[in-house]
Amino acid sequence: MVNWQGIVIHHSASPRGFWYGQRWRPVDVELIRSWHIYERGWSDIGYHYVVLPDGQVQGGRPLDRIGAHARAGKRNLTAIGICLIGNFQYDSVSPPQLMGTMQLVKKLQKEYDIPVEKVELHKEIPGSNTLCPGRFFPKKAFYEYLNSG
Repeated sequence: MVNWQGIVIHHSASPRGFWYGQRWRPVDVELIRSWHIYERGWSDIGYHYVVLPDGQVQGGRPLDRIGAHARAGKRNLTAIGICLIGNFQYDSVSPPQLMGTMQLVKKLQKEYDIPVEKVELHKEIPGSNTLCPGRFFPKKAFYEYLNSG
């Protein structure tokens, strides 16, 4: 069993979906899983959870396995990875997606006794070289919710 000590928040840095001919294909856990397996050669999706724009939470890599989402600070070994679909360098997080993420984080904090200080945005991990989860991720509202009773 992994001793989870933190949570890292990411964005997919992708559109919310793609057009394939006449068909809209939303980005979801299965599409990211295929990118990670077939394009990166990983054994599975790197994130433990994926949060869709409508707020739905999808399970990714099982929690009994370390992640492949944040090498800096060895967070893959100690932190649960949560990825929100979208590119928040250019777009904003939808209210349902933000609420779904915040509720998931609170649940995981309680389940694994993770203090708010150990809930990090990917770009704020010392040694990381990324903009993830983007400049429009609502950091203030996110942490205000986590700090509320």
